[in-house]
Amino acid sequence: MEIPTVKVTMLGTTGSGKSTFMLGMYATLSAGLRGYFVYAQDQDDHIDLTDAWDRLLDDGLLPPPTTEERSRRYEFVFTQGFDTLLNIDWLDYRGGALTDRKTARDTAELQQRLGQSDSVYLVLDGNAVGRWVRSIVEGEGDNPSLRLERIQRELKVQDMTAQLNRCVGERRKAGLPAPSVVALITKMDTLPVTSGLDRIDAINLAVEHLPELLPVVTSGLTTLVSPVQLGEFGTEHHDTVDTQRVNPTHLHKPFVFTLMQYLWSGIEDNETELENLAAADVAAATELERLRSGVVRSLRNRGRINSLQSEKQRRRSAAESRRSTVNLMNSRVQQLRDELMNLPIYRNGKLAP
Repeated sequence: MEIPTVKVTMLGTTGSGKSTFMLGMYATLSAGLRGYFVYAQDQDDHIDLTDAWDRLLDDGLLPPPTTEERSRRYEFVFTQGFDTLLNIDWLDYRGGALTDRKTARDTAELQQRLGQSDSVYLVLDGNAVGRWVRSIVEGEGDNPSLRLERIQRELKVQDMTAQLNRCVGERRKAGLPAPSVVALITKMDTLPVTSGLDRIDAINLAVEHLPELLPVVTSGLTTLVSPVQLGEFGTEHHDTVDTQRVNPTHLHKPFVFTLMQYLWSGIEDNETELENLAAADVAAATELERLRSGVVRSLRNRGRINSLQSEKQRRRSAAESRRSTVNLMNSRVQQLRDELMNLPIYRNGKLAP
């Protein structure tokens, strides 16, 4: 099976955790987690990322926010053991590129990139999400609609949704499928701190009410809701953190989903082509019967009969190859689905079973 290359783009505000997520993801998966690995194609990228991780573990230094001049592309390889599953084309943007005018270099680059993106990660700061969950629990104070609007503005939900719509439109124009989406709730450790609930209840409440906060998750795009964290750092802004509180959690799951959705799409494409091959076989069989039942079998008829038989053999080989691919994809999807157990996935606007 051909190894896919998937372009991933993250949308989120400055400080939402985009660069920190990527750093923690790379550190976790470059070492390996439950048989999954990631490595950078470029050795210099690998060194830069591991050096940044060392600074975090040794000195508690978080990665600085991405600037317009520091936007950077990475080429990652995602593997299971030594088997390559996915090539990942990743571009790290500053949060301000989401809302700047397109005269900014990286804003124009971001908009062009979106039309090529196979998967879009919508990054929601868990600190803000936790305060919204708390407002649901307490049910006091301002009008609920106003509280929701404030959090949406803080998270730039309207801007992310507009950019995602632009992405879908550009891909449709190009005859490409809609992107998969990850609603990435970063700083998962802050959800219970700001909501007053225990961690499990805070996460469950955030996930349950996420369609209110981020309505695009039920728009029909296939969407994973994935809470993640780099560590137990609390709600205060930090340039440095306690190295003893680094605790990466669930950072590999968005990549698992991105691959799984690619495979789902590939299964659908192959099954459609198998249906087309079967329909072509039926049509060819009808024509063969007509040609063979003729009173006079001309040389032209014999030539056409031979051609139809050769085409049938080619279709048979193509169908066998596609069925083998579908079986392999289904087997891999099941493995990946087990890895995402208990994480909600929306398909066609509804939670998938």
